[in-house]
Amino acid sequence: MPDETIPVPELGTPDPVDALPPLVSDADLTLEPEMPRKRRRKMYEPPPPPPPPEPISPNELQAVAKALGVGFRVIFQIVAAKRGEHWQLSEGDESMLGAAWGEALAPWLKDSAKYAPFALAALATVGVVMPKVQQDAALVDALQVQTPMQPPRIVE
Repeated sequence: MPDETIPVPELGTPDPVDALPPLVSDADLTLEPEMPRKRRRKMYEPPPPPPPPEPISPNELQAVAKALGVGFRVIFQIVAAKRGEHWQLSEGDESMLGAAWGEALAPWLKDSAKYAPFALAALATVGVVMPKVQQDAALVDALQVQTPMQPPRIVE
C-alpha cells in the first residue's frame, strides 16, 4: 500500500506567553486591596427660622385691645350674674386687661381678627342665655320642693 500520509508544513510550536495578550497589566496588580469608597452623608440642614411677625401698627394694637376688653367685660358679666355684682368690671379694669392681653396676643389675633365678631357674639349670647337657664333651673327646683310627689292614680 502506498504511503497515505499528507505532508504538513512545519508550523512550529507557539510560545504561550507571546501568543496571548496580557489579561492584566503590571500596573493593575497591587498587593493591598483597594478600600471601597465611603459615601458622604448629606449634612443636616435645619429648616430656616420662621420669619419675624410683621410689626403691628398702633391702630391695630388698639383695636385688638378694645376687642379683648369687650370680651373680658362679657365674661365678667356672666360671672357677675352667678356670683354677684362685685365681679363686674369697671371701664378701667376692662381697658387695662384688654391692653395687657392685646399686646401679648396681637401677633396671633391680628391674623384671626375676622373671627373676633363671632367670638364676641357667642360670648354675648352665652351671657344672655346662661342667667335664663339658671333661673329656669331654680324655678324647677322651687316647684319640686313645694309640691310633694303624688302617687300615680289608677284609672278604671
